[in-house]
Amino acid sequence: MVDAITEMYSQGEYLSSARVIHSMLIEKYDVDIQKRKLIRLMHSNLGMRYKRVKEISWQANSSKNLLLRHIYAIKLLDIDLYNKIILNVDETWIG
Repeated sequence: MVDAITEMYSQGEYLSSARVIHSMLIEKYDVDIQKRKLIRLMHSNLGMRYKRVKEISWQANSSKNLLLRHIYAIKLLDIDLYNKIILNVDETWIG
């Protein structure tokens, strides 16, 4: 079972969810396992976990904001930083 999952991973298969892996195991290897056992197996034997992906603001990487961050970085590098404390807060990630 573990070998089949590592083989799928090494082949570059997109393992987006336990449901997808479960269906791929049934299709390719004719192996049926409960999804809970599959998740525990992936976690304990392979060190694999899923993390919910959070959506970011649509403005976070707009061309305008990328340009503004670029200009800010250039201005920051021009400042004499001797004995000064600079606090940088990227507000795009604040909810």
